Parts: sequence; C-alpha cells; structure tokens
Amino acid sequence: MATNSLTADLHKETTWSIVLSVLIMIAGFLAIALPFIAGIAITVIVGWMLIFSGVHVVMALRYSRLG
Repeated sequence: MATNSLTADLHKETTWSIVLSVLIMIAGFLAIALPFIAGIAITVIVGWMLIFSGVHVVMALRYSRLG
C-alpha cells in the first residue's frame, strides 16, 4: 500500500516538474523572439525585487534596534 502512495506522489511531482519545464522553455523562446519586451519584463521584476529587499532590510534594521 505504501508503494502505491509513493508512486502516486512521485507521478504527481514529476508531472508538475514537466509542466514547469515546458513553461520555462516557452518563456525562453518568447524572450528570444521578443528581446525588447523580455528586457522590460526583467527590468520590472528586478526592480520589484530590489524594492522588496530594501523594505526587508529597513524592517530588519528597525526591529534589531528594538531588541
């Protein structure tokens, strides 16, 4: 019985891995086909990451002084 459960879990995870791999491949093909849009998208993503990490650093500094 445990073998069937393990097999089902493995199949489920493998399916998600394949789906994500295909989506990443499509994103790569789109990035090659549309470099200007891909550049803007990466700039926006990195910009948001920098904003959120900056907020995280400010909050960490603020709370480290309280303790």
